[in-house]
Amino acid sequence: MVRGFLLISVLLSGGCTLLQSPMESTASLLGRERPPEMVSGLDYASMDKLGALRDECARLAEFHQRRDLVRRDLLEQRLLPECRQIIHTEQQRIHAEYEKAALAARQRRELQRVQQRRKEQARRREQAAEQAQREEERAALLERETRELRQERLDNARVHEALAQIPARPVAQFAGQPGNATLHYFLACLEITYPNGGYRAEHTGRELTLEIQDVQMPRGDVPVEMNFREQGEYWLMTHLKVADIEARTAEDRFVLSQNLVVEGCPGEEDLFGR
Repeated sequence: MVRGFLLISVLLSGGCTLLQSPMESTASLLGRERPPEMVSGLDYASMDKLGALRDECARLAEFHQRRDLVRRDLLEQRLLPECRQIIHTEQQRIHAEYEKAALAARQRRELQRVQQRRKEQARRREQAAEQAQREEERAALLERETRELRQERLDNARVHEALAQIPARPVAQFAGQPGNATLHYFLACLEITYPNGGYRAEHTGRELTLEIQDVQMPRGDVPVEMNFREQGEYWLMTHLKVADIEARTAEDRFVLSQNLVVEGCPGEEDLFGR
């Protein structure tokens, strides 16, 4: 009888230290509890996805899965604090990786924007250069066409036929300073600027008297009178009168002559010499 009582006592005392089961006594369960369902807001499956299911977190998961009772001091002083630290560390790591990836993504987007902006700027510069080239070519073509048309009008001016018998020598406003324009070219420039009703020329010896009739100027149809004297190989203008305006000096005749032809023959330098 005594031996049976001792055996039961040994079994009960041994089970109290090795097993945690519904058969344990109330006294042996004091100070023990099951691991929580969640730690730092995460269940054990979420810890696994996070990469935190190791060390103390893994031990908590194992206890939880087996439904073991664990000493409260072990839970509160070691397992739970260290598991929380593991979770925090992994969350910080993931956050840092996210920030790094987000920064890299922002840098890529910014680089793409910069590259796109540079491409757009290059495209605009190219378009502007192409546009400028086209405008330059159009301007050059227009200038060439204008020059060709002007030259055609100069060549076809009626003055060439009207003064066919008059020598086509250069014109000078100042003695000894003939310009580049011949008498016929000067009169052709005047004709395409201001059309007229015809020419009357009188060439006597070295003197040439020229009257241009009905010159169509802004103030109406007016006559233009000119006198020239042969000076070797050029014609020296000695008289110029437009309607009632008479240029009495060589300087005045130079200025008035330039004004008469500047629209028909623009850009002509040294037209009459100086």
